[in-house]
Amino acid sequence: MEKKLILIRHAEAEEGALSDKERALTQRGIRQAYLLSEWMQQQHFLPALIVHSSARRCRETAQLLAERLNIAALQEEERLYNASMRQIVEVLEQMSGPVESLALVGHNPYLSYFAEWVTGEPLGSLSPASAVALSLPVDDWTMLSGQMATLLGRFDAVY
Repeated sequence: MEKKLILIRHAEAEEGALSDKERALTQRGIRQAYLLSEWMQQQHFLPALIVHSSARRCRETAQLLAERLNIAALQEEERLYNASMRQIVEVLEQMSGPVESLALVGHNPYLSYFAEWVTGEPLGSLSPASAVALSLPVDDWTMLSGQMATLLGRFDAVY
């Protein structure tokens, strides 16, 4: 059995909002999310669930993707806001049961660090609205470990 994981950095967000957590997507960010959804559709990366940080920019990115890809299952996860790599692993480990494919919408730098850790590849920093699609050779999310994932595809947002 295998699991599919798509790691997505939120799309471009405005500067200077009242708080970092409330930064909304810019018009460019909305366009980036649409381009990302088209790539996901073309590559058949259609997760059963989208888990996202509680930050507004992540929520908006996830909602746009879900709307465009007809994905009904969205889950907000407070621990993904300013998450460390350990917190990302903990969130994924709690995805037990029938979830075979999921997308995780979060923040840098730890989203990029996690992608490099799980693949063992020097992927570099994910820019806003960029994504990596991974295959994990596990039956359960609790079996995650470093250097185990195979990179299936990468999308780098256009500026």
